[in-house]
Amino acid sequence: MHFHAPPTIATFPIGKFILGTMPWIPYTPEKFIEICALYENQLNERIKEHKVIEKSMTTKQVEVVSNSDATKKYLVTIYGPDSLTCDCKGFGFRGRCSHVDKVKESL
Repeated sequence: MHFHAPPTIATFPIGKFILGTMPWIPYTPEKFIEICALYENQLNERIKEHKVIEKSMTTKQVEVVSNSDATKKYLVTIYGPDSLTCDCKGFGFRGRCSHVDKVKESL
């Protein structure tokens, strides 16, 4: 059984159904418990497949002065040569910013 969302009960004029799978399954308490157990098992298997077994990562943080306001500083975190983040709003919206570009140029 393939899940596209966690099992959920929904009530419609024609009756109750278990959502989260296709097709929807008519609701009974026993069936809902069975479906939830299947979902949990599949979720646990996915987690095991993607679990990282103790990986150490060295990061470095650099303060960068804002271009528009010299009193503001932003924190750029370097995870690797091509993996940098910034705590400014622009990076949060676009996933890139001039602060990260500055730090990349200096690497």
